[in-house]
Amino acid sequence: MEGKNSSRNDRYHDVIIRLNSVRMLRSLKNFLKYNEMEKIFGIPKSILSRYISGSVLPSKDKAEIIYEQCISKGLIKEIINKNNLNNNGVYNPSSIYLFSSLILNHCYNLDVNKVIVFFPNDIFLGFLVALELNSQLVFAYNEKYFPSEKRIEYTYSLKLNKPFEYEIKNTIAILKNSLKKFDKVLITGLSLSRMVEYLALVSLIKKLKFVEIAGIIIVFSENKKYVKEFQDRLNQIYPNIYFKIIL
Repeated sequence: MEGKNSSRNDRYHDVIIRLNSVRMLRSLKNFLKYNEMEKIFGIPKSILSRYISGSVLPSKDKAEIIYEQCISKGLIKEIINKNNLNNNGVYNPSSIYLFSSLILNHCYNLDVNKVIVFFPNDIFLGFLVALELNSQLVFAYNEKYFPSEKRIEYTYSLKLNKPFEYEIKNTIAILKNSLKKFDKVLITGLSLSRMVEYLALVSLIKKLKFVEIAGIIIVFSENKKYVKEFQDRLNQIYPNIYFKIIL
């Protein structure tokens, strides 16, 4: 019986990965022409069109190629620079849909029932990820939005060097009762630039003891040293946690 269940789970995960590759292609179609996509993925545009229309699903091998080409060619960074930045503050929401697809590609082996993102920066990303994982969404706040009796908070010190060296205290908070006993949490977001805030959020959740962090998945980090520093500090707070930077 256990073997049958395992086989069924494997087939389920294969289908989810294939469906997620279609999500990526549909997002990319808002930025690229079929001719461009054909060159990037090495898949005829007639087949890509059938994938995007939903008339046929990519094989698992093709789905993995689609994902690997997205990240190995720096395609997504190029799309961001071309379409979202320096665009008079007008953003294409398809990019967030694309980022959520990248995150989901690393989630299907995680046991998650709550997704946490920072408010307001990552709320739309959080909605998309939580929806696909059939999970509830929780917001973390870096300001005191609520009275103390309605929040759980963690205060941390931040050292600044400009224009002179000084220290400030910041607070991370979530609403009371937003996390409950035996919850399994995925922390996600677009950028690791707010590294200290993510570490504070992990420390806050660790205080709850009865809540488990299933993983941390972040889309971007421009600095590999920054990633290593985060990983080292994370291991001191919450050892052996699943942590992934996609780009």
